[in-house]
Amino acid sequence: MKRKYVQKTSSILTGIILLSFAATVAVGQYPSNLKMLSCGQIKPLGWIYEQMKADLESGYIVEYDKISPMASQDVFVTGQGEYTAPIERNVPSWWLGEVEGLWKESITKLAFLTGNKEHQQASADWIYRIMEHQGEDGYIEMYNPEVRLNHVIEKVMQPESETVNSNTGGLYYKRGPLVFALPLESELKQAEELGKSGFYRWDVIATEETSATYSADPAEEFNLAKNDSGDSRFPWVNPPISLKGQLVDAQGQKVDVTLVPQACSILRRVTFPVRAVAEE
Repeated sequence: MKRKYVQKTSSILTGIILLSFAATVAVGQYPSNLKMLSCGQIKPLGWIYEQMKADLESGYIVEYDKISPMASQDVFVTGQGEYTAPIERNVPSWWLGEVEGLWKESITKLAFLTGNKEHQQASADWIYRIMEHQGEDGYIEMYNPEVRLNHVIEKVMQPESETVNSNTGGLYYKRGPLVFALPLESELKQAEELGKSGFYRWDVIATEETSATYSADPAEEFNLAKNDSGDSRFPWVNPPISLKGQLVDAQGQKVDVTLVPQACSILRRVTFPVRAVAEE
């Protein structure tokens, strides 16, 4: 069973690496003199291999959970992320998740790159223990269900939306920690397979251009709207909230638009240039 865990973990890592590679090469074709390498064909050698090996065998990284209490809360299993540090400051759950997650990710990468079977098995045990505590809706615990979205909702439900000047020019809209975007109509088209990996490059193709020319009136207010058909389990597909207001088209006329949290769209505009509104 342990061997199977290691094999499955290796498959998961292979998928992650291939997806990362797919994102890297999505903008163009392979040069004719290059070919796809399978996972595991590239190995660290020389001094860097010896350093990685030493890190696992005698470095502090293996004992990091004993050095940093923020890495030892088992937050992805317990869902109890609150922790009061020795210096008496509250550390929010997302931060505990980041520290513990990056620590375990580092050991997993080192284990598979150096072929360390002991730590490969430890990584497999971590991954499958986390998966066993995954919620029915797919959520990997970090906040328990009672407080999962409270820290966001309290800020999102504040009285007014913010209009923020971008440091690159123009402005964008936010509410609490959420930045909102104008989704652009688009379609996904499957392109070529990446080698013989079973993974494909996908093209995102805009199907309309009008909203890509919209500008913003700084005086315009955007109001929070609750979407009755929204799905809180899969908000990136069907967001439960949006901002409603008006932008300015190419002729200087105001048009009604709906902005969604930016992660709830594939092709989008976040920042808008400032434009005067045409006089009536």
